[in-house]
Amino acid sequence: MFRLLLIACFCVVQAIGMQPLLLSLDEDPRITQKFLQQIIPECARLDGSSFRTYGDRFDRPPCIAVLHYTETRNRGGAMEAFRDNGTSAHYVVDQDGDIIQIVPLHHRAFHAGVSRFGDHTSLNGCSIGVEIVNRGLAEHEEPGAVQLLGDGRWWFPFPPEQTRAVGLLVQALQARFRIPGWNVVGHMEIALGRKSDPGPLLDYRTLFVDYHGGFFPSEDPIVNRMEFLERLVEDDYHAILSLIGYRPPEGQWSLAIKAYQMHFSRGNISGELVEETKESLIHFVLDIHSYRDPYTGTRHTSFIAEFHTLVWTAPERFDPFFQHIPSLQAGE
Repeated sequence: MFRLLLIACFCVVQAIGMQPLLLSLDEDPRITQKFLQQIIPECARLDGSSFRTYGDRFDRPPCIAVLHYTETRNRGGAMEAFRDNGTSAHYVVDQDGDIIQIVPLHHRAFHAGVSRFGDHTSLNGCSIGVEIVNRGLAEHEEPGAVQLLGDGRWWFPFPPEQTRAVGLLVQALQARFRIPGWNVVGHMEIALGRKSDPGPLLDYRTLFVDYHGGFFPSEDPIVNRMEFLERLVEDDYHAILSLIGYRPPEGQWSLAIKAYQMHFSRGNISGELVEETKESLIHFVLDIHSYRDPYTGTRHTSFIAEFHTLVWTAPERFDPFFQHIPSLQAGE
């Protein structure tokens, strides 16, 4: 019922041209308790002894949304894992598209662990956590699981109705907290090498194209493609990854490359800097220069400024970008 109400609200605001607003359960504690009692009785009391695995209030509005998978077969298993591990997330999205809130949005959830994205560290203090019910991955082939090039493990797909619910929820969170699309990330991107969720089978492109959730670069052919590929060297791609927010431990760039591939370039998720990944990173740079986030009304100015500084350290290698980025041509 709640899922239908949430979707109906989005349809109304989109039909009349308004920005979507988040329908939040924690605005009325009585509704929260009643809803939780109906859906997940074992967690009926947000402020009770049965489920209190969340932290203090945020010091400032959250600026990042982190997506996870639960590594469980169903929602009940996820709730049990939360209770046993002392972890939590603000929302759980079930396989049928139901959206359940289990932590008040003004409190920190315990979902990120040791984490970093760009200059942000310990992301529990500045992020909203969304857990998506999914078995995650298997070391051996299992019915329904999918294996991707460059990775020997088997991944479980996300049903379309669940992807739709994630898209609507991410859209709503971005609108409420003014979270820019480039700050919608997977757990694998903030805990490089330590986490793999939500993995490569979550359709991040659909989240962006159909629901304006997150950010995703174009996959169209690049003009003068070979000129880019022939001039740029490995360290240039590493520098771009760093500007996006990937900060691997001790220069272990394969971890950053693999995390990027699982989000943006899943044709090969080996962690190697293959041609497809290089093209995706070039597209990211080109597209982010022209992208204005609809929820903040801003461009990714820090990335743009730092990339321009990078360009002028080796203008001969980055020369192909001058043809595509007007601000570089103007020397800004």
